[in-house]
Amino acid sequence: MFPPKFIGGTEIAAYNIAKGLSEGNDVHVVTRSQPQRLDEGFRTHFVRYVERPGLLKTLSTSLGLFLKVRKIKPDVIYAETLFSGGIAGVLSKIFLGIPVVTRPVGEIYVASRIEKLIIKFVIRNSSLVLAMTKHMEREVLKYGNVNVSVLPDGVDYEYFRNYPEQKKIKDSVLFVGRLINLKGVYDLLESFRLLKESVPSAKLFIAGYGEEEQGMRKMVERQGIRDVTFLGKAEKEEVARYMKMCELLVLPSYSEGFPLVLAEAMACGLPIVTTSVRGLPEIVKDGINGLIAEAGDPEGLAERLERLLKDSSFRARVSEDNKKGAKKYRWDSLTGILEEHLKRIK
Repeated sequence: MFPPKFIGGTEIAAYNIAKGLSEGNDVHVVTRSQPQRLDEGFRTHFVRYVERPGLLKTLSTSLGLFLKVRKIKPDVIYAETLFSGGIAGVLSKIFLGIPVVTRPVGEIYVASRIEKLIIKFVIRNSSLVLAMTKHMEREVLKYGNVNVSVLPDGVDYEYFRNYPEQKKIKDSVLFVGRLINLKGVYDLLESFRLLKESVPSAKLFIAGYGEEEQGMRKMVERQGIRDVTFLGKAEKEEVARYMKMCELLVLPSYSEGFPLVLAEAMACGLPIVTTSVRGLPEIVKDGINGLIAEAGDPEGLAERLERLLKDSSFRARVSEDNKKGAKKYRWDSLTGILEEHLKRIK
């Protein structure tokens, strides 16, 4: 999905990388057909694909990407994700001699048996694999002794850091992301139900959309959970405003690569409660810039939300630590490092 109008970490990353690399380079973004074309210092190309869920969609997209790359004849390819982009990238390396840097996202953790075969093919044929965390680097190396380096995703630090301050909503908790099971959305609602027992004034704001929205709304109604607001799709400006309005961000995921929402929340100075899965503890240090619970533990999640809401001095200290810590995720510095990787393998 490009341009990244609504929430989507991979799309946001692709946009910022393309924009950053276009300063001094000829950058082309090749992606599936979209209703809107975005050219901001780079050129966007759309390819057709078969709109069918699963392998057929992936393979048809990969073919379209490969054919477009053959026309563009780039010096180097950067492929977001190991599936459509990664397949097209390594095919271009094998048949066209173009080096390719591939970028795993969360798919490396939730792949099926067939998908793992694709991942193995892509990783072993990549010129370089860029993992988002050290945990992901270890996962990549399970597929072989390949060239891998760690480079996290970034954040538009100045935008989120300097977004105008908003009047804080007392005892407010914010969730930003796709409304899918993998994000722990039902644990989110259950933990908030428990939180209301100890903090009756607590309020939950849910920004995002997805296949579980109706199920979540039914759960709220069925269990009589009060003070839950569904905000719907959210653009960048809205996300920043919500983050400046709320007191905490919660992300109760079961699996993640590098969720940009955490870096955005840090730049806003928003304390975070998340889970201990994958590389999340590398981003959120328990007790320093947030609190960590086990995935699938609504009681533990509620306890940590309660602690941060009730302890204003701890919350203020965490907020300041996050503002400082977010600087290391600035897109300008990370894109510079990526450019050095790309030039080395040309």
